[in-house]
Amino acid sequence: SGRQWTAEQAWLLIKQLATRETLRYNEVLLSDTYKTAGERVLRALEQAELISIVSSNGRPTLIKPGKPVYMPAFRLLVADHVLQARLDLAILAEQIKIETAGID
Repeated sequence: SGRQWTAEQAWLLIKQLATRETLRYNEVLLSDTYKTAGERVLRALEQAELISIVSSNGRPTLIKPGKPVYMPAFRLLVADHVLQARLDLAILAEQIKIETAGID
């Protein structure tokens, strides 16, 4: 209950990091899942050590797993088809809410 992120936000990063070792910070923020309070959420995930944010010239540029052991763990999570389906469905439901609010 004290978390500052949702399971969907964490899942999106886990899913992307399972296939690539690093993600561009700004591309993640452009995702619909991170449009509201995205930087705060990413910093909270970094505090929880799920991810690590790499800075260059004083600004965040890359996101990578918080610890090297997380990369294989992320791949195992993504390989679980039941978990993947449930969380992907939750992300899609969240995107539907966002689009519905935009239409209203």
